[in-house]
Amino acid sequence: MVQHRLKAEYDCDVRLEGCQYTGARWITADTPAELREFTNAYPQRMSLDAAGTLAYLCTSPYDVRLAQERFPKIHFHPLREHAGLALGSAG
Repeated sequence: MVQHRLKAEYDCDVRLEGCQYTGARWITADTPAELREFTNAYPQRMSLDAAGTLAYLCTSPYDVRLAQERFPKIHFHPLREHAGLALGSAG
């Protein structure tokens, strides 16, 4: 449906591909060093949302629990607002 609309309305060819990630958690830490240690451990799972806020991409709830156990000083938030980050915030 999306591909058809993009082609019909904008004459744009697109190809959609699957992805292993099923969710995201916005992450915060008490210190920049803790956050840097976490992002260095999972560089392939780090992403920026539309407002440029850092998020951890996950494949399952177990995936998040495992990361929490490995990095107990990192805070995983299901919504940006839970992290105290207002829409439009740069971090």
